[in-house]
Amino acid sequence: MGLPERIPTVFISYAWESEPHASWVRELATRLRTHDGLDVTLDQWAAQPGDELTLFMEQGVRASDFVLLVCTPMYKRKFDARRGGVGYEAKNIAGEISAGLALRKIIPIQRSGEWAESAPSIVLGDYYVDLRGEPYEERAYQRLVDALHGQRLIAPPIARKLGLEPRTSADANLPAAIVVTTQEQLYAWRDCLARLAPHPNEMNALAATVGLRFATSAEATPADHAWRDLLRQAQNQQLDLRPLVALALQAAPDDPQLAALAGLK
Repeated sequence: MGLPERIPTVFISYAWESEPHASWVRELATRLRTHDGLDVTLDQWAAQPGDELTLFMEQGVRASDFVLLVCTPMYKRKFDARRGGVGYEAKNIAGEISAGLALRKIIPIQRSGEWAESAPSIVLGDYYVDLRGEPYEERAYQRLVDALHGQRLIAPPIARKLGLEPRTSADANLPAAIVVTTQEQLYAWRDCLARLAPHPNEMNALAATVGLRFATSAEATPADHAWRDLLRQAQNQQLDLRPLVALALQAAPDDPQLAALAGLK
């Protein structure tokens, strides 16, 4: 038998600003525990009269896998001013962040107000989950659950057919340059190259690999000749342009030459 799956631990930091708000936090914590298999620590059921609350808060922040910050305008004021229980938790949270121990551990939740007026300064630029509204958006809640369980989307593997290495004089079998002569073609190819290789150096290398050259109308061969050559090269399977063309079509969906390329099998 394998080892039992470890259950992620979660601590919730929030401000006691009203009974309805405290009830909402309790319902969120209950749902995370009973429906989504997370070990959530909440003061409303974990702290008892006589407990040392500062120790409870310190251990909750330090020992948990994740800390959820329920952000509201009042929470921000207490957090940034280091007031009350929120202020004590803020000191521990800030310490974790400054020590480099809080990578993806601190997850802000927007509960009310605009983000700038609800987010503590230390997490203002962080990726947050928007759970405003009654009810809140289910997709947003699911993103939170996925993050807590470490179930993130994984990028697909990079195809090696296109390659990212610049052409050299030894690449005699690669197709001749594809000359772009119209503004529409220029935008289409520039857009699709930027999507495939967002870094400028990678984009230039990819353009060189597929033999793409941006030219002015004065120096270019006729556009129809360039695209006919491209069709022939793709038909001869010298170059698989379908992934590239599919992206280019998003930028210029009415371009008949791009459509012809997309139809190649």
